[in-house]
Amino acid sequence: ASGGFGRLNFKSRNSLSFGLGAAPLSLSAADSLVLDAPNLLADRHTDLTTGLPASGFGLSLKSAYVQLGSADYLYQTPGAARGGTASLNVSATTIDLIGNSALQGFSKVDLAAAGDIRLVGLNVANADGGATAFARGSLAMAGNLTLTSAQTYPTTLSDFKLSVAGLKFADTSGQASDLAGSGTLAFAAFGHALQTAPTVQTVWSAGGSLTALAPHIVQGGRLLAPFGSITLGNHDKAVDAIVTADLEYRAGSLTSVAGSGVVPLGSVVNGSVPTASAWLAGLSDGTAVQLTQNPLDGAATPQRALPAKAIVSRAATVNAASDAVLDLSGGGSLVAFGFTPGRGGSRDVLDAPTTFAINPNFQAAVAPIDGSYGSGGLKPGDSVQLSAMAGLPAGTYTLMPAHYALLPGGYSISAAANSRDMVASANTTLADGTLLVSGRLAGSGSGSGHLASRSQGFVLASGKVLRTQSEFNPFDANVYFKDKAVATGQQAPELPADGGHLVFDALGSSPTALSLASRLLLKAASGGRAGMADLSAGNIEIVSVPGGGSGSGVKLVAADLNALGADSLLIGAVRETGSAGLTLKVGASAVSLNNDAQHPLSGADIVLAASNTVSIGSGAALQANVNLERAPQDLTLNGNGALLRASSGAAVAVLRSTGQTGGGVLDIAPGAVVSASGSAYLDASGRMTQDGVLRLGIAGQGGALGYGAPGINLGTGFAPALGAANGLLLGSDALAAWRGLSQLSLNSHGKSIGLYGSFELGGAALKTLDLTGAGLVGHGGDVRLIAGTVRLDGAAGTTPPAIPPTIPTIILPTTAPAGSLVLQADAIEIGSQRYAIQGVADVTLSAQRRLIAVGSGATLATDHNLLLAAGRITTANGSDASFSAGGQLHLASAAAAAAAPSGGPADGLGGALRFAAASITSDALISAPAGQIVMNAGQGALDIRSGQISTAGVAVAFGSTAAYAPGGSVTLQGGQVSLGAAAVLDLSASGAAAGRLRVDSTGLTQLDGVLQGGATAGTDGLLPAQGQFALASAHAGAAGAFGALNRKLNDAGFTDMRQFRYAQGDVVLAGQDKVMARQVVIAADNGNIRIGGNSLIDASGVQGGSITLVAAQARGDGGAGQVTISDNASLKANSTVTNFSNVRNATNVTNATNATNATNVTTAATAGTAGAVGLGGSVLIASANSDASAAVAVDRGASLHLDGGSIDVSGAPDTTGGPLRHGTVTLR
Repeated sequence: ASGGFGRLNFKSRNSLSFGLGAAPLSLSAADSLVLDAPNLLADRHTDLTTGLPASGFGLSLKSAYVQLGSADYLYQTPGAARGGTASLNVSATTIDLIGNSALQGFSKVDLAAAGDIRLVGLNVANADGGATAFARGSLAMAGNLTLTSAQTYPTTLSDFKLSVAGLKFADTSGQASDLAGSGTLAFAAFGHALQTAPTVQTVWSAGGSLTALAPHIVQGGRLLAPFGSITLGNHDKAVDAIVTADLEYRAGSLTSVAGSGVVPLGSVVNGSVPTASAWLAGLSDGTAVQLTQNPLDGAATPQRALPAKAIVSRAATVNAASDAVLDLSGGGSLVAFGFTPGRGGSRDVLDAPTTFAINPNFQAAVAPIDGSYGSGGLKPGDSVQLSAMAGLPAGTYTLMPAHYALLPGGYSISAAANSRDMVASANTTLADGTLLVSGRLAGSGSGSGHLASRSQGFVLASGKVLRTQSEFNPFDANVYFKDKAVATGQQAPELPADGGHLVFDALGSSPTALSLASRLLLKAASGGRAGMADLSAGNIEIVSVPGGGSGSGVKLVAADLNALGADSLLIGAVRETGSAGLTLKVGASAVSLNNDAQHPLSGADIVLAASNTVSIGSGAALQANVNLERAPQDLTLNGNGALLRASSGAAVAVLRSTGQTGGGVLDIAPGAVVSASGSAYLDASGRMTQDGVLRLGIAGQGGALGYGAPGINLGTGFAPALGAANGLLLGSDALAAWRGLSQLSLNSHGKSIGLYGSFELGGAALKTLDLTGAGLVGHGGDVRLIAGTVRLDGAAGTTPPAIPPTIPTIILPTTAPAGSLVLQADAIEIGSQRYAIQGVADVTLSAQRRLIAVGSGATLATDHNLLLAAGRITTANGSDASFSAGGQLHLASAAAAAAAPSGGPADGLGGALRFAAASITSDALISAPAGQIVMNAGQGALDIRSGQISTAGVAVAFGSTAAYAPGGSVTLQGGQVSLGAAAVLDLSASGAAAGRLRVDSTGLTQLDGVLQGGATAGTDGLLPAQGQFALASAHAGAAGAFGALNRKLNDAGFTDMRQFRYAQGDVVLAGQDKVMARQVVIAADNGNIRIGGNSLIDASGVQGGSITLVAAQARGDGGAGQVTISDNASLKANSTVTNFSNVRNATNVTNATNATNATNVTTAATAGTAGAVGLGGSVLIASANSDASAAVAVDRGASLHLDGGSIDVSGAPDTTGGPLRHGTVTLR
């Protein structure tokens, strides 16, 4: 159809159908042709579910600009792509594929653009209607798709997917089969050989991604995603139903994610305040998203990470021909502008509807697409023809949204008033520096027919002039995001100056499964970091020269790998980054290094990984001595396998998330040499043999070495039965070779590390020793392990044990423990899970500075004696650990000063430490601020002779304010509990409640040390709740002991709650003794309670307290079970405050000093004995000024004596009109 239209636009919310079942169809328009629908159908009458007809007709589209797909945000759910017999041919200068759409009934589609094919994603709302941080698009079809262009690329922040499925046909049996030759996605260069193609200008697009899926992919054109990513192919049906059999990069093709020149990306707000600034970029609909290093879900402004450069190739076979270029180089600048109202101008002069931009450096026929800049109301191809003026050559310039004028070489442009028919000779420079230039508006077509019939004047302002009219500040992503990372103490993200991430992931194992003859560019720009490369195939052999080696798999030449210049090279697997960190997805069954010393495999960071075997052949050489520019990351592997990492960088942890034993062989043959200036890690889930040479570190600086194997045995005199099947054997030669190491990590994959004979490992040079696994097993020798820091971690993947409030004594089954083990360090760290030390008579953990729990659910258990000696024993924030010994546990203070070193890390808040053994002695400083400490000696003695045990609360400063953490809890349990005079128990706090001390003893309890349980007011001036004390003991002790204990508790500030329970003996309070607490409970299980003399139980306070006295007897002889209040003794539980409007909740505030305001009220029965009251009896005690009576039940056989004492439960009148606050006294 040809009607001479300049622009044609067809739109449907569902589908556009072209009736190709009857005849071919041609559509053309001079300027633009738009087919706007989620489904494009060849013929709506075609039954697309049956076999293929023999022939079909074609649809031809031609215009300067063609747009295909659904541009309406409301209609983004196309139907399934289905094949047919029709063809689609598009010819244009520029083609935009937009939104999500599908083709139905077409088997062959050719899209040809003399200029660009642009892939435009749309920001489709979430299911709940909320905005997302991504603009996605897709085009799906079945058959063959060819995109021919000068260059094809996604627009800024667009994530676009091309899916081409193979055609199916019904064979003679009625089964659906693949149609040979279908399912090909091809990219081609327009109109000329690539080698003679003119230089393609900078693409003003950034951070987009393209994913292309098809059974067969041919890349023979210019495929770009500047500062973004390109993924070609897939071999995992769990990812997508379309799997790629072959992927080809043809000679002369360019696949590039490299940046070039200055490319705009959004704006920066609050740029003058770096800590509060935000980099915002617009999606295609204008939705603002924040680019940040650590994006958060659910943020008010959607967030996403700064896009990183990557090219990923996945197929059964991947062939990158010679002269094909894959460019992931660092370079180019991503820039944003920030407008600041002020002296430079109160308004943004570019924020005007009639102001646009031109740039001589931009030669495309249509304006770029960037949601940050909008469309400016421009139509595709709108341009202006200008005459020459002051360095601006005459020519036709594409009109763009106004803020593009801020890019180098740019101008703003607007129509000059009263300038019709202006001629070029009248061009001039105005007083403010702007240019007045003659020209004509133009459309997208060619020829004078698209020019305006009359000339007019235009006002042009260069970027320099614009910055005198408004204050525009430029921001470069390289500088901005690096500074942000430094300010927050993080590693810088991947930046434009950095090389990208190259991935070749071939599924096949044949020699042709992976061919890398192309140019692979990973170099960094100035100040950047070289890129990373991952190469994987079923079977890989690294050789010295082409054609070398003896294997049947993919052969890679060492020199070619070295030439990549990768900052990190991974062979046999690919890296995947997710919420759990960096995971290696292993694709190779076997990786072998069979080069020689003259052709070493060298680089900064090299990792070899396989699911079955990693082998380093005899005479092979691997060198990691080039400086590593990126901070290394911990590695997680799924399943069994083997891994070798050699790096010039720091050590990393290597974890296997599943399958820790069986399969996986690492073999380093005699004569092989692995050298690394930084670190090396050897891991195998099955068998490991190390007969070659490991050379680590550089002169004057030892390297870091790590082993992971299912069972590791150290020492000398291994039993003859031990062999490779029993794990890795590291004897005296290995121990000697390790003397110069700075770090050693041993992971026994869930099994124990065996210690044979007597030996010493480590010394002053060894800064860190990490031991991970089920634990350590001694075999009769004396072993000493020495390092700056020793860390113990239980077997990964096991479930941490439940942590009860108290821990029973743990005695591990073992026979005849012998020998000793000493772990000696400046600091010892206890990680997570259970770690058992068995077969050793005496175990010592000696930390000169501190022994600290840094994980969760940790249990360190020994089957005999355990000595923990440290400057302090403490936890990190929220961490917890339990220590148990089958014999004696001694907690000692190391020779170092107990206080944390100046400037050193503070003890963590809210941690928990638990100690259990047959008997416990302590002279240590044990600290768990606002946390909990439990000591359980079972039926044995718990003897805290000296030192300090502290769960005191702390104040944490936040600028000019402070937050207060309350005191924690201390629990002491044993057959006998004693606190020496030189010992301190600190549960105090400031600004928050003090803690709780609990003592359980089946024998005697002696608390002679210093107790601290008070709480002082914080900045608000309000007094918090004081400390709590609970005692359960076998006997009340000698005469006066109860009163002496309470004097100590009164002085220590344990005045919020006090509970006493004695199994035997009388509880006597006499003389001037006082029990002062808001809640008081005294229980004698087989004894009497006597409150006499001038003694006082004072529970008075803000809202009145409570007093409970419980006496019982185990026998019926009447010798126990009596509660007596005699002489001038007094029980007070009255309210002492008359104005409650300014009082904190009573559970948080106790003001014992107000007890003097209370008045004793004589009860109705002033003297005498109430007598023995039978079961169900009661005694009434009435207060003279109380407005109610209380009934007190007296158990059978008990008696209540009131011999002149007084009980006060009166309520003080509330001057604010509230009710009386009565106390409670319970006598049983």
